[in-house]
Amino acid sequence: MVESFFGDRIKEIRHKLDIKQIDFIKPIGVHIQTLSKYENNKVEPGADVLRRIAVSFPISSAWLLTGEGEIDTGYKPEPANKNVSGDDLHGKLDVIMDKGDRSQRAIVRGTIDTVFDEFD
Repeated sequence: MVESFFGDRIKEIRHKLDIKQIDFIKPIGVHIQTLSKYENNKVEPGADVLRRIAVSFPISSAWLLTGEGEIDTGYKPEPANKNVSGDDLHGKLDVIMDKGDRSQRAIVRGTIDTVFDEFD
């Protein structure tokens, strides 16, 4: 059996699912350079990132950690144009938190925190 490194498994997931690095990092919340370090076996992610990968791209956690068994992915990408009505606040928040960049998510969190601080 050939030893499989974590970075090789990440590349395998992306290639099997035909996902670019930029699309892979969005749901797991890491910088593209961090993903590159993972894929080049320079750094291994922490438990939280491993969990986000396994949840975002339904794969076997055992395979992700060890390379043993099947990838077992049932991944189906969401449509790029999610329709959100102007009055659907929850839908808008979901889109920002799922697809927004770090600064957009920080603005939303900061705004919500400020409003809630006024209730105290």
